[in-house]
Amino acid sequence: MTRRQYTSSRFSVRLTVLLIVHFFAATLGMAQDGERNRYDGAFIGGIGGLGGNSQKTPLSSTGGTWAAGTHTSVYSIGYRQELSRRLSGSVTYVNHGHYDRHGYSTEHHSRDDVQAEVFVGKRPKSGPLEFKIGGGPAYYSETDKTGDGENDFQNRHGFGLVISGVLDVDISKRLFIEGRVHHQLVFDRYDSTNALLALGLRLQSKDRMDQLKTANGEDTAGADARTSKHSIRINYGVGRLNSTHSETLRYSFQVAHELGVSKHFATAVSYLREGTAVELDRQGLAIQGEARQKLVGGMTLGLGLGPYINVDRSDFFQRIGQLSVDALFTAFLDVRVTKHLELSFSISRPRSLTTLKNKPMTDVFQTGLKFRL
Repeated sequence: MTRRQYTSSRFSVRLTVLLIVHFFAATLGMAQDGERNRYDGAFIGGIGGLGGNSQKTPLSSTGGTWAAGTHTSVYSIGYRQELSRRLSGSVTYVNHGHYDRHGYSTEHHSRDDVQAEVFVGKRPKSGPLEFKIGGGPAYYSETDKTGDGENDFQNRHGFGLVISGVLDVDISKRLFIEGRVHHQLVFDRYDSTNALLALGLRLQSKDRMDQLKTANGEDTAGADARTSKHSIRINYGVGRLNSTHSETLRYSFQVAHELGVSKHFATAVSYLREGTAVELDRQGLAIQGEARQKLVGGMTLGLGLGPYINVDRSDFFQRIGQLSVDALFTAFLDVRVTKHLELSFSISRPRSLTTLKNKPMTDVFQTGLKFRL
């Protein structure tokens, strides 16, 4: 490339950035704070570290994960709920990528975590920009290599702390672009830093909709009073074994009975088969407490946690017939189709309550139907 071509290229990049900034400035000025306050939750999905693959390190300018002495890609998905004018709470899943790609030699293979944070926010002059800073606990899972063989790996999990900074830029009343940086502190392991560019969609909870309807003189209590407290969930899908090769577990299945105990809480008893593969064939019974948040459009978000009594039939882990009591974490989204039928989407994570040495660690992805009795 000649000097003139290089200068022209730099000028084109700067001009493009300038035009994008002016476009967003013109568009974002139309967002009204009064309309924004109608929404009290948001789905947010982000990514960082583009331009990389198994042979090439991602571009640092696109964000990503910095950890274990290397740089790799990252993605996240989460939900944020407004708690007051300044405070908000969020639950976010972050996948930190694979550290031993692009020719980098390390015993650390991968890490992901679930972060629960409380944020303090500031929106200057009720404009289109909002700054947030927050932090909270993070539960992480990771896989390390223990040798050169394809089955030489060790799973670990534990808790750390995460500190985050966020900048939201409104595109419209409901859409916004978000830049976010996380720094995770793990006291007995390595720390990690993530930088992501995300897209967010604001939602309105059923509680907020009921408040608006009540203010307009509409009755909202009757429909909830007639809703059954009992339901049956039947899901089917696949699982994934956390290892250096992420083996697929086929024929994953779950059936659960749920009992609503209040507007936002329920209990669930379920049978779970995580899936089958040469490396794993595990199934068991779980008892979970659930926290739920209803959204407009017939959607319900929920989190479940409780003990998971399972039998491991994995010859690979040398645990055939052994009975274990572990923990089962579940995140789900239900979409109402009729009064008695809902579509169900869930992610479950069985995790050991003690050690992960010679013990499998999986993620289970399922979809199905939920029937209200």
